[in-house]
Amino acid sequence: MRPFRSLSTRLTVQFALLFAAAMLAVSAALSTFISGSASREVESQLQSSGAVYDRLWQQRAHELQNAAQLLARDFGFRAAVATGDQATMQSALGNAAARLKVRSAFIVTADGRVAAIDPSVPPRETEGLWDALDGGRLTGVSVLAGRPRQLVAAPIMAPTLIGWVVFAADLDAREMRGLERLSAIPLRAAVLAQSKNRWSEAAGSMSILNGEAASLADDHVRSGGAFEMSVAGERSIVLAKALPTFSDGEQAILLLAYPKAQALADARKLQLALAMMTLLGLVVMAFGTWRAAGRITQPLARLDEAAGRLASGEHVQVRVRGTDELARLADSFNEMVGKIAEREQRITQLAFNDVLTGLPNRTMFQQQLEQLFSA
Repeated sequence: MRPFRSLSTRLTVQFALLFAAAMLAVSAALSTFISGSASREVESQLQSSGAVYDRLWQQRAHELQNAAQLLARDFGFRAAVATGDQATMQSALGNAAARLKVRSAFIVTADGRVAAIDPSVPPRETEGLWDALDGGRLTGVSVLAGRPRQLVAAPIMAPTLIGWVVFAADLDAREMRGLERLSAIPLRAAVLAQSKNRWSEAAGSMSILNGEAASLADDHVRSGGAFEMSVAGERSIVLAKALPTFSDGEQAILLLAYPKAQALADARKLQLALAMMTLLGLVVMAFGTWRAAGRITQPLARLDEAAGRLASGEHVQVRVRGTDELARLADSFNEMVGKIAEREQRITQLAFNDVLTGLPNRTMFQQQLEQLFSA
């Protein structure tokens, strides 16, 4: 038996396939639109979080710079710097650092020497800041002791320039968590900094520091658009923003990441709902097509059965309601049956009756005689 031998089955399958193809095309287009819309929404959220971080950065820099300027203008502090009074300088820097919750504070003199430095930061690293300070650079990110830090400086005038007071705020996990809490979405934040062709990462919650990730972030920081990368073992949508650096030759990048699975969770729900609607529509379409095909094929089946009975010599009539093509076909079939019956009756009359008189002829007499003897 050939598959889909039934006309109604073939019609149902064909219309169902056409509907499925159309719905799949529409569903694919809608799914792409939903995913793209969700990605754009996430990128917008990341951009907003980046703008919040910019404001926090400027606010923190302004706070540190005000404190540095206040300390640099203090008469006793300027006198201590001018005379090289290490104890006084250390005490003043320590008090200011404690008040500002800054771990490192030091002085770079006009001749490039470093005084009253935090022991955790090697002096040779801070000596390299003199060129930036002398060039008028007073704020930015720099790598000290292998860690990215936010540096803010203020000149010490007595009355000529005798040095700069510098505060170095750690870009630690606390700073990153504070930024993460300010965001409307569950993002992850980190700061990457490059110095002497080496990348270092602030203690954020991303832990993504590797050559490939740093290179990818560097490639996208200029475009300003979001991109995808692996963060903590899961695919994430990431935004890279350039941060101001303290010295030439350094580079600092703020990374904001949103796990893609969470970002597209609502979109996945819409896509699932769309898939369910497509499946339901396909079932309804198949059922409706099957019922509609049945209304067409049932009259045809009755006509087929009647034609077979007519071929066997039966006198049949087909009843089909309506005024459509099938009803007219049934009327034509019934008219044909009637005409066939008339022709058969005429042929029988001509065979057994005389044409002129209409009386039974010899053939009729022989047939009746045979029937009488056979009985």
